[in-house]
Amino acid sequence: MILEQLRLNPILITVGADEPGISPLIKVWNVEKYDQAGKPLCVRIIRPQGITSPVTVIAAHENMNFLAIGFADSSVLFARGDITRERQSKQKQYGDHLYAKGDHDGAITQYIKTIGKLEASYVIRKFLDAQRIHNLTAYLQALHKKDLATEDHTTLLLNCYTKLKDKSKLDEFIMTKDREIHFDVETAMKVCRQAGYYSHALYLAEQHNQHDWYLKILLEDLKDYDKALKYISKLDFEAAEGNMKTYGKVLMAEVPEQTTQLLKRLCTDYNANQMSEKPLSTNPEEFIHIFVNNTDRLLEFLEHMIKIRPTSSSLVYNTYLELCLKAYSKEMDSAIKKKSEDFDAIMRTCERFGSYDPNLWVQALWFFCQQEKNQKPYVITILNEVERNNLLSPILVVDIMSKSHTATLDLIKDYIIRYLQKENEQIAEDERLIKQYREETEKMRNQMEELRNNPKIFQVSKCSGCTHQLELPSVHFLCGHSYHQQCFESYSAEHDSECPLCLSENQKVLGIIRAQEQNKDLHEQFHHQLERADDGFSVVADYFGRGVFNKVTIVTDSTRPTIRNVDSLNPFETDM
Repeated sequence: MILEQLRLNPILITVGADEPGISPLIKVWNVEKYDQAGKPLCVRIIRPQGITSPVTVIAAHENMNFLAIGFADSSVLFARGDITRERQSKQKQYGDHLYAKGDHDGAITQYIKTIGKLEASYVIRKFLDAQRIHNLTAYLQALHKKDLATEDHTTLLLNCYTKLKDKSKLDEFIMTKDREIHFDVETAMKVCRQAGYYSHALYLAEQHNQHDWYLKILLEDLKDYDKALKYISKLDFEAAEGNMKTYGKVLMAEVPEQTTQLLKRLCTDYNANQMSEKPLSTNPEEFIHIFVNNTDRLLEFLEHMIKIRPTSSSLVYNTYLELCLKAYSKEMDSAIKKKSEDFDAIMRTCERFGSYDPNLWVQALWFFCQQEKNQKPYVITILNEVERNNLLSPILVVDIMSKSHTATLDLIKDYIIRYLQKENEQIAEDERLIKQYREETEKMRNQMEELRNNPKIFQVSKCSGCTHQLELPSVHFLCGHSYHQQCFESYSAEHDSECPLCLSENQKVLGIIRAQEQNKDLHEQFHHQLERADDGFSVVADYFGRGVFNKVTIVTDSTRPTIRNVDSLNPFETDM
């Protein structure tokens, strides 16, 4: 077998004796095309007439218009014209030739003639690269007219229209009635919607009964809720029911009255086209959740259902009863809270119960500040109670008064002046105490330093107990008191290591320290005092001062400084 493969074209030429009685047999193959068995397609068979000599050479021109076959007997057979006898291959060649010359309009005309025989991607790729959108559009239009376009071709054509902003062509392609459709409708709707051509997408959805797409465009893109509701009301029962379950909440939020009316029809006697012999209805329970933010419409809907369908489910009746009770409770609350302007009764209530609930005075202050008329006498009385019981800080009082449209500065001027005077007096008193405590603290530090570093010399000449002349044996204490031993023993039968005169004061201090330790875990007592106190800050400060929040070291007998009997230091003791 002799083979000849063209370099620039997918053409293969073979010579062989594969049929009985015929020798030689010349076949031309297109290796880019396949038959039903998946084998390369044989596009032409040449049978030399009267020649039995074997073929020795084959020569084919790359333009596929000339084929020469040489035989062993020196004879030559010429085949002129399209050696494949495929007209589109010649048109493709001519199109390629025009494209190479830059004549894109002429090239696309030739390529259109090859539709159905030449792979469309070959042409599309050429004109995408060259960015010749007009030519590409013409080719894609022809592709659609011959019903050979795929979804990708439709998407590409619509993108060309939108990029060129050629609305007339887009209208012609999509919105022309009474003609056969040559494209995928869903693909066209997606592209038009993405490009912002909502009217075209809407037209396609309506013409081809794409209810989901139609409502999605109306509600999500155009926000035309009335039109969407009217469209649903014209659908058959099952479609209307399904779409109300899907879009019911959105429609209830935007057009509650019309949505409620449609749901009434849908749940009682729905007959969209008046053609059904018997109206259909659905279960109202499936739509109660749609009214979640509109109780008034839900009440109206349930009343209608109970009236038209007395055999409605218990869920309908229970929900209706619950809504009625809430509405009645709301009306009663409104009646109770009805404005009566009995200001004297308000003041009497505050005076009667204010000692139990001081917050009543604060609420009364808010109330009077919100009145349209100036209620100066009542406000002054309330401010006096607020000041007396220290219910609010001046900043909060000023803030409340600032909300009033009638209150003036003279209402709170005296209150603020009195408060500032008290604050100044308190500051002065605190400064005096600070100075006093600093002096006492410094004095105690000096005494402690003296006791640590210097010997204590006892020079008391009289007994602190009997006031007689001090004689040995005697007992001395670091506090400075001295006693006859006999007097000390008579005073301190139970406390033999403490100064009798300082005992009561020392026990008082120790009691305070022990109380601090006991109060350390009394959280409930602290919170109770904090809630009941007029000045909560003072309670917290008191607990801080008492060391409740700090670790406390208790001074016990084992840790207290030992009282020494200094008689042993007396040089005359051994002589007694």
